[in-house]
Amino acid sequence: MNENFILDMPLGKLAKKLRILGFNTIYYNNITYDELEKIVSKNSNYIVLTKSTKFYESLYNKYNILFIKSENWKSQLRFLVMKLKLKINISKMFSRCIICNSKLIQVEKENYREFIPDYVYLTINNFKYCKHCKKVYWRGTHVENMIKDLFKILK
Repeated sequence: MNENFILDMPLGKLAKKLRILGFNTIYYNNITYDELEKIVSKNSNYIVLTKSTKFYESLYNKYNILFIKSENWKSQLRFLVMKLKLKINISKMFSRCIICNSKLIQVEKENYREFIPDYVYLTINNFKYCKHCKKVYWRGTHVENMIKDLFKILK
């Protein structure tokens, strides 16, 4: 099952949610459709998701592409899960940077003290880091709430 995605500009919220769920998701919020088509051609094994009828029609004979009708990211995510029979794997959740899509690495909190708020440093022990964005991630209450919300949406 292919679980790699390329999304066009109007699908930024969906891109973020797919990354949270651990799916490899290429998304840029400031490129043209010509530039996006070049990215698609270099990653032809990815599933392309678009809101553009014109872009969809120009690629549907060449690549695996889905037209996304809904304006709401929750409906978009439900559609993808049902259409592609996506399996949500809890162990893959929060394994990618939501900004750049890089895989996160487990790090020792002592080495990243300057990036972590005091209270979080004292109360959380597991941290992940994006080498590209230089961002530290941890599993706070917002993460648990996000997991509940996502599973509620997908039921």
